[in-house]
Parts: sequence; structure tokens; C-alpha cells
Amino acid sequence: MKLKDRVAIVVPCLGGNLKLEETAKKCIERILETTRNVDCELEIIVVVDEYTDEFLEWLREKGVFIHPSKDRRGFVLAYNHGINFAMKHGADYVAIVNSDVLVPEGWLKALLNALKKNPHFGWVACKMKTNGNYTTFGTLGCCLISREAIEKVGLLDLDFNDGQGFDDDDWIRRFWINGFMPHGVTTLPAIHVHPSLTFDKIYGEKRFERFRRNQQIFQQKWGETGTDWSKIPVWSPTKLKLAIIGWDGADFDVVKMLPLEMKEYGILHYIDTYDNSATSWTSFTTGVPPKVHGVLDFKRPFDSRIVKHPRIWHVIEGRWGVINVPFTWPPQKLNGFMVTGLESPTKGIYTYPSGLTKILNEMGYKIHIQIRKDDEYCAMWDCTKPLNIRREVFDREWKDIVAKRVKAVKLLTKIYQIDYLFVVFSVLDAVQHWFYDDREFVAKWYLYLDRITVKLLADLQPRNFIILSDHGFKRSDLGGYRGDHRSGGIWITDLPIRPKNLEDAFHELVKFYRGGLV
Repeated sequence: MKLKDRVAIVVPCLGGNLKLEETAKKCIERILETTRNVDCELEIIVVVDEYTDEFLEWLREKGVFIHPSKDRRGFVLAYNHGINFAMKHGADYVAIVNSDVLVPEGWLKALLNALKKNPHFGWVACKMKTNGNYTTFGTLGCCLISREAIEKVGLLDLDFNDGQGFDDDDWIRRFWINGFMPHGVTTLPAIHVHPSLTFDKIYGEKRFERFRRNQQIFQQKWGETGTDWSKIPVWSPTKLKLAIIGWDGADFDVVKMLPLEMKEYGILHYIDTYDNSATSWTSFTTGVPPKVHGVLDFKRPFDSRIVKHPRIWHVIEGRWGVINVPFTWPPQKLNGFMVTGLESPTKGIYTYPSGLTKILNEMGYKIHIQIRKDDEYCAMWDCTKPLNIRREVFDREWKDIVAKRVKAVKLLTKIYQIDYLFVVFSVLDAVQHWFYDDREFVAKWYLYLDRITVKLLADLQPRNFIILSDHGFKRSDLGGYRGDHRSGGIWITDLPIRPKNLEDAFHELVKFYRGGLV
């Protein structure tokens, strides 16, 4: 009895020069990194043409199956060679990843999940980001195909081997004819890093001529000029349409400078904000400026009932999960659930429905650090203490807070089957207030939250996402701080929405989700 599925990943690549081979190395490294914990029997098959000896030796060191050729076989022949080898060695599923593509976190698990639950799909593919544009079905760039479908449909048509394109257009029609319905899957997008590099080497100035050649073959065969890939249906394992993840205090200049993975999956955009959290988060959630909604500063104690304008979770219809959005206490009734954020009392009810408070308390959930004069956590704020002690205490406390918040998000999202998630992480605000001058420590926490966010999105698999901050940071000695707020924030998304400010963001989202576009 076979206990695990056998999956073969075919990577066709063209070598022969440094840039092509370095691109392929990054692709293969990323595949190895993202498939370590996938529960299957896995093999990677690299079909490489015109390689250098150094590249071949590198592949051997990685332990992959290598099918080299000093001559150029062509892409269709390379695809078929890898697929055929995988099938002969008993693969239940064959993945194809082009050598100029970087796969996202969780990609193989997501594609396997989709195809095992929906065997009639036959062929599933990740979203793809190419030059800042998104497609919901990445064709042969990053996909998974079942053994059953390959046996029934056959390999790619070699008539397209000597040209450019339309091999995938032809193949998907043969899938349709044979009763399969290929789907895109709502993973994070795969990244097409050098979309023209390989074809430029192969065809140079004759690229368009080769494209026309294959288009004519396709048109003669099917009577059509191509495929509208935007019409390929998209499957999601969850109802989750949108995840809004707040990085409270994330500074645009810092995010732009650091090598954050989230910037690969969405477009980074500067957004005008206010210089304090109370005003900014209230403006984003209501779509009106401070003089209208009335929240001008950190007036304490804060009461969400003073805000008379409806919030975004009341305007966009659907089930919402709202977690740790600052200045939302007392919790508001909504279709879904709410866990209030900053400025919630340390005792009492901080959730809607109220029964969730007991569940979260038993989990050890914390909204924020509660500091007392005799508390060891005072050490992290005391600049007279040794830096290593302050770092250690901050790391221990905030990693626990972040972990419990992620756990709460996953649990409540699953229980309530929500359509929209809005969760805020406030650790970047805290670390920059008290450790602003310790740039290495601050950068470490940006990178940490980036990894947490990527993993969370890979687990939740929303159709789309937004990463948003309420303000940035600047150097300050005010009130014992080392850093303090400045206006301006980040907006990272895979949606076609580029708002100028927080109020615009509200209205653009309402228009998008109430305008029949989803």
C-alpha cells in the first residue's frame, strides 16, 4: 500500500551563459526551500540544454535528476522529456516550473490540495506576477498536473517546438476536450523574474517571427487566435476573498530598503497617512477625514462609540474577522467576529461575540504588553540597561504576542468561515519607539514580521491581500522614546488599487468589492 503521493517537479532550462544559469540556480534553490516540509515523495528533474560544466556540477551537488544535452532541444521537447521520465518512474503528479520563475511559499501544498480535492481539474496553476502584472493562471510557469490527465490528454504537441508560445493554448484545449477543467489556485503569486531572457537568447530579433509561426499553427488547428487566460476559473480552499494585514508603524523608506519577500508578491506603494495611529486607522476604516470622524489624537480613554460613521466591515457585505485593529474598543457587533486592539482595557470583554474573550484568555492571548513598575519587561524600555538584556526581553515577549495572534487568526478564520480578514500587528511600532537607534535590531523585526506574514498568507490562501501601515517613524527623544511617528505609510497589494491616501483606500476597496468585480 502506497502511503505517500509521488510528485515529480520538472524544470526545463537553457544554460550556456552566466545570467541564464544564475537565474536557474535561484529557481531551483527556491523549489528546494519551499518543498522541504511537503508530505510526499518528491524528485526534481532538471532538463538542461547547452549547459556549462560548472552548472552541471552545481546541479549534481543539489541531488536533482539531470537530463543534459549539449544541443538545444526546444522547450516543448524539454517539457515532454521531463514529463515522460516522471511518468515512467511512477509519478502521481507532475509539476512544471520554468527556470525563470520563483515559486511562492506553500505553492506545492496548495496545488496538491486543489488537485486532490478536485481531480476533474486535471491541471492547476499558481497565480503569476510578470513585470508587475498578475495573471490568475500561470500556465506552464508554475503548475501541477495529475497522472490521470497526462495519460488521457497526452504530452505537448511537438508542432510548437520550433517557435514561441501557444503550446499551452493548445494543451488546455485538449484538456477541455478530454473532460478536464484546469483552474488557477489562490496561492501567493509565482514571480516571473526574467520573462524574455531565454527567448532573447534563442531567437533574438526573430522572436516575433517565431511567435507568428506558432500562432498560425494554432489558428489552423483550432480556428482561434489564442486564449483569454483571465477567463480561466480560480479555485480557493477557503471563502477568504481579502486579507488586510496591518503593519502598525511600518516606515516606507525602511520597507523600500530591506529585502522583504512581501515586495515580491505585491506592488509597494507609498500612501499618505496621519502621524498617529488613532487618526489613521479610524480614517482608513471609515473613509472620512479626522475633522469628520472626530478622532484627532490619542484621547484617552478611547471609546469607539464616538465614531458615528460606519466602518468598512459594515459597508462591504460579507463575514468579517477583525483582530487587533487599534481603537475599536468596545467591540462592535458585526457579521463575523471582532477582537479589539490598542486602548482596550486590560480586564473585561474585548471581543464580539463576548464568549471569545474567555477562549482567547485561555490561549494566553495578549493585545499588548502590560507594564508594571516591578515587571521585568520594564527592562526593555529602560535605556540604562545593557542592550543585550533589553533585546532579549523584547524578543521573548513580542514573539509570544505575535505567535498567539497568528494562532488566533487561524483558529477564528476557520471557525467563522469569513470572507474578509483585517488583522494588525503592532510590534514594529513598539520596536521603533524604544530601539530606533538600534537599526540592526529594528531591521531584524521587519524581516521577522515579513516571514510571519508570508507564512500566514500561504496558510490562509486569500484571493487577494493588502499590507498596510498607519504611519512611519523618525528619530525623537520625546517622552523617553528613541523614535516617534511621522506621516506616510506603506501599501503592498496584488489588487489593481493604488490609493493616494487612507480615505481613498476605503473608497477604492468599497468600489471594488461592491462594484461586481469580485
